[in-house]
Formats: sequence, C-alpha cells, structure tokens
Amino acid sequence: MNRLPVTISKKTLVTLAFSLVCALAFAKPAMAAPKLVIAHATGNLVFLGPCPDDPNNPTIRCQTAVVSGRATNIGQLTGVLQERVNLTNFSYTRSAVFTTLDGSTITTQYVGQVIQMDPSGAVTFIESHRMVAGTGRFANANARLFVLGTADAAGNIVIDGIGIIDK
Repeated sequence: MNRLPVTISKKTLVTLAFSLVCALAFAKPAMAAPKLVIAHATGNLVFLGPCPDDPNNPTIRCQTAVVSGRATNIGQLTGVLQERVNLTNFSYTRSAVFTTLDGSTITTQYVGQVIQMDPSGAVTFIESHRMVAGTGRFANANARLFVLGTADAAGNIVIDGIGIIDK
C-alpha cells in the first residue's frame, strides 16, 4: 500500500527550522558567533534513473540536481546534489557540493523527504544539510541548513533555506 507523505504547512516548517537553528546556535558555546544563512536557489533535475551500484532495484532511483542562487554570509553559489531516492517512502539522502564565485566549496551530507505530492506531478520537499567539508573561505567552517522546496513535473526546482554558518 502506497501512502502519500503528510502535508505540513510552509509556515510550520519555517517555524520549526528557525527554532532548530536557534537551538543549534546556543548548543555549541565553543563555536565563534554563528552567522545566519538565508538561501534562495532555482535549478533543474538533470538526471533521474537507476543507481549505478543497484541498477535492478525498482524501489531505488538516483537523481542529480543542479541549482544556483544566493545565500547570506556565503554569496552567489552553484550546487550539484547527488541523491538516492527510496520510492517506497519518498525519502532521499546523499551529498551536495556548493561552489561560490571565488571557487570556495561547501560539501554537505543531507537527508530529505517529499512531504506533499499533487496529481500534476509537483512535489514539496524538506531537507536537512550538515556541512562535512569545505575549501577556500570555508576550509574550517561548520554549517547547518534546513530547506523547503518545490519541484514541478518537468524537474524545475525552487528552494528556500535557513541555517547557520560558523567560519
């Protein structure tokens, strides 16, 4: 039996994300003062198909998304997100690399969940990113980002995020 994910309002998600960001900011007193990150990006799904390491599994698909946008305290960026999607519960995980104009990078590991689907094929999703590596300006940084996004049936993506970075 396939169940659609639970529908959660955008206001509720933003409130939860902001609460988590505040909690993280106070939970690590040894960190330098974390800076607020507010992000907006758009992009496209550029690959969707069998995963190379498990090509015969009908419940798992891999996808690649490319987004570009801007984030406060980071700047203009382009992100390449590699995702492994579980088609039985619409959850996904993997990693992303975000590159800024000066070539600095932020690499994240993240989990995501489709939370609403409509008959047109559009989806709403949430993601939680944790920075695992950085180069250039972000070589010694720590960051968390919570994302709320949409994707239409053609693979056009729009995201908004809120988080913190300590660099």
